[in-house]
Amino acid sequence: MNFLAHAVLAERTPALMVGGVIGDWIKGILPGCLPTDLAQGVALHRAIDGFVETHPAFHCSRSRISQERRRYAGVLVDIFYDHVLARDWARFHSDMLPLYCQSVYRQIEARLGELPESTSFFMRLMAQENWLQSYAELDGIADVLRRMSQHARRPNPLIGGEAEFLADPSGFAADFEWLLADTRVFVGQWLLSRSDIAEDARALGTHLYTETNKEDVAAKLQSMGCAQAIVATISDPATVSALLGELVPQGRLVVLGVGKDPLPVSAGHLVVGEHSVLGSITGSPNEKRLDFSVLANVRPMGLANEAYPRMKSGDVKFRMVPSVASGSAQP
Repeated sequence: MNFLAHAVLAERTPALMVGGVIGDWIKGILPGCLPTDLAQGVALHRAIDGFVETHPAFHCSRSRISQERRRYAGVLVDIFYDHVLARDWARFHSDMLPLYCQSVYRQIEARLGELPESTSFFMRLMAQENWLQSYAELDGIADVLRRMSQHARRPNPLIGGEAEFLADPSGFAADFEWLLADTRVFVGQWLLSRSDIAEDARALGTHLYTETNKEDVAAKLQSMGCAQAIVATISDPATVSALLGELVPQGRLVVLGVGKDPLPVSAGHLVVGEHSVLGSITGSPNEKRLDFSVLANVRPMGLANEAYPRMKSGDVKFRMVPSVASGSAQP
């Protein structure tokens, strides 16, 4: 991913966006000299780069580069992806590209005084030459490759590298669309893993919050005297199976999460404790209700067009509920 893609993926907050764009110029351990909010944006930038480098779509794109330029395949693919994003902008974003680019530049300008001097120099140059919008044209990426080639320390074949894109434009576009969709989900999960979920859960009425990757949930339940019923929404079979032993006699374990591995169940718990393991389908009945709502013109189904993209992007922590009263979809 290059500058424009990083801006789009980090646009949840201005600080994340700025950190996402400047990421290539910030080296070393974070936060370093950066404010905490900008450092988080740089950390997200690095996390995205790590995710992209292991994604099969990125490997497909690298394989499309000829042997002559294969050594620089990663650099070329990053630039080609920004070209596809800018060229087909209306398919990926609701704002006009020129307005969006100017908005990014303004956000960066507001934080220039907090950036290292060398980074500030390149950010000013980016705005002056309008790098982000220039990716929309093939001449724009040809110019980028020419400048990169001239500033490289050793001779290289980057000049004329746009020919690699022209050899298979639909292939690169398909790779990017696949990768962007998966990266949006990754970004949502990455941000969620760093948010204070416990605080949100308590605000929603939770009495006790615990994290399965940090605490022994079964031991926690046992210390509380066990439970009459447990609704398991996670899909990890080992964690779910351990919960069965923390039920009171005749207690029920209701499984909602479905994983790829089988769920091991102790016959001793079922017989001695008279425990029950139940499953519940949460998707199918809801889908039928939605189908009926469309047929009966029940509102606010029109808000689904607003809610669904936000849900797919990972912007919603729990669930998205279309509200008749407010006329909008609220997380």
